[in-house]
Amino acid sequence: MYKYDVWTFNDSVPGPFIRARVGDIIELNLTNRDETGNPHNIDCHAFEGPGGGAALTTADLNQTKTARFRLLYPGLFVYHCAAAPVPVHIANGIILYHAK
Repeated sequence: MYKYDVWTFNDSVPGPFIRARVGDIIELNLTNRDETGNPHNIDCHAFEGPGGGAALTTADLNQTKTARFRLLYPGLFVYHCAAAPVPVHIANGIILYHAK
C-alpha cells in the first residue's frame, strides 16, 4: 500500500471545481494548517495581479488570508499553491469562467 501526504483545498484532491461568470467577484479564504511551517497561498492563473493572487493570499501557519477578485476573461484555468516547493503541490484545482 502506498501512502501519499497531501496539501488540500477544502479537504479534497483535486480541490473544488469552481464555476463562475465573467464579471463575478470571487472571494478566496485560505487558512494555513500545515504544521511543517510552510507558508501557503492560492495562485489562480485567471486572476490579474501579483502571482495570480498568490501575493495577497500567502499565509503562515494558523493564519487566514482573504482576497477578492473580479473575473475578467472567460476560460478554463488551474489554481494551486505557488509557495516553495511548487512541484510538491501544483495544479490542484480548476476554475471555469463562463462568458456572460
